[in-house]
Amino acid sequence: MKKSFLLLIAAVALLMLYATFQIFPFSELLEILLNIPVQLFAAYIGVSMLIFALLVLRWRTINKQHGIYIPYSTLFAYRCAGFAVSFITPGPRVGGEPVRAALMTRNNVDMPHAMSSVIADKTNELLSFGTMFIIALLVTLIISPLPRTVQLVFGIIALFMLFLVTYAIIHILRGDDPVLKIFKLFRLHKIRALKKYEGSLQKFEKSIHGFYGDKPLYFWKAFAYSSVAWAVSLIEFYLVLLMIGVEPTLPYIFLVYTLVGAAYMLPIPLALGTLEAGQTGLFIALGLAAAGGAAVAMITRARDLMWTTIGFIVLGYYGIKKK
Repeated sequence: MKKSFLLLIAAVALLMLYATFQIFPFSELLEILLNIPVQLFAAYIGVSMLIFALLVLRWRTINKQHGIYIPYSTLFAYRCAGFAVSFITPGPRVGGEPVRAALMTRNNVDMPHAMSSVIADKTNELLSFGTMFIIALLVTLIISPLPRTVQLVFGIIALFMLFLVTYAIIHILRGDDPVLKIFKLFRLHKIRALKKYEGSLQKFEKSIHGFYGDKPLYFWKAFAYSSVAWAVSLIEFYLVLLMIGVEPTLPYIFLVYTLVGAAYMLPIPLALGTLEAGQTGLFIALGLAAAGGAAVAMITRARDLMWTTIGFIVLGYYGIKKK
């Protein structure tokens, strides 16, 4: 990625962060954070650990399908390391996948097979997240107090994502090449700068077919773990709203969940600025204290920084310790 683009992203993130903290006195945010009940924060971390455990179970299921047997605790550590790198990488949390694959080679798994495992796991994660994101958007449309214009935008996004997720699942299980077909449908392969990626896309989809094409039951088993994990994440946001003194109604939970997911899909490391701006704007739109929105962002990032710290400790350990 070009340095100029990274500098632009950093400038935008810092500008959004600065603008957000001009909306309310910082003392209001500090007061909310200092008054968080310890027991609620502990429960929040516990739920986060449960979600992480379910995602590791999904990865282990995918590995077992093709005869890769790595202890659960080891996979847990590898996923922490991958999360850490993804969290500081621009984009929808994909930078840590090569790290996970490289760590798997320590367990006598060849790199192509390891990369296929990680790609299959990430694809399942994105498809299940897309499904839960659609559900969150639709529930928000039905029960939220947002203006009709915002509801219309949410509805269009939900329908578009529903099409993409359904299309991808059907074609993956058929053994087709959904991404490559879309790539060619829009004639992107005719663009010189993008032509070189056609081969990479073919390899990517071949990896997916190798893990799912002949055994769709494993796809749905892994998808079930993902879906349960995303559903449990609603409990996380229930606890977050309780921590900051906001009644955790269903509309509020789904709105916070939806905007947190959207913020992390943007190409900004740590969702810096976008997470704060999104939650603060949401709280203002709902007639709640703006500082509460910023507090939601801070608590969410504190959780992710916890996993990131653990991940880099794991990465340092395996990077130093010889095989």
